[in-house]
Order: sequence, then structure tokens, then C-alpha cells
Amino acid sequence: LCHIELATRLPRSGTGYVFCYVTLGELLAFVIGWSVILENVINGAVAAKALWQYVEYMYNYTDD
Repeated sequence: LCHIELATRLPRSGTGYVFCYVTLGELLAFVIGWSVILENVINGAVAAKALWQYVEYMYNYTDD
């Protein structure tokens, strides 16, 4: 809901970064922007690892 209200006041792309830039300033927006990028990279790596473990389990499954 908060994002919707902010998006109506600041109709620009880059929502999270733009919101932080306008409210907190350039330095904190820079830090938060890079934190979001790092978070997405880590989330992708964790998802890939989980998928790989699932596939490995399925292919090594033996019905005893």
C-alpha cells in the first residue's frame, strides 16, 4: 500500500531507489540501491543452489 501511495506521488521508474533518493538523500539511496542489487544476486544464487539440490536428489533417488 505504501508503494502505491509513493508511486502516485513520484511516477518514475526505479521505484525503491527513487523513493529513497527523494526522502533520504543521494548517499542513502546509493547504499540502498546497491543493497537491493546484492540482495537479488544472493537470492538468485540461493534459488539456483536449492534447485540444483532438488534435481540432484531426484536423479539419485533409489527405491529400496
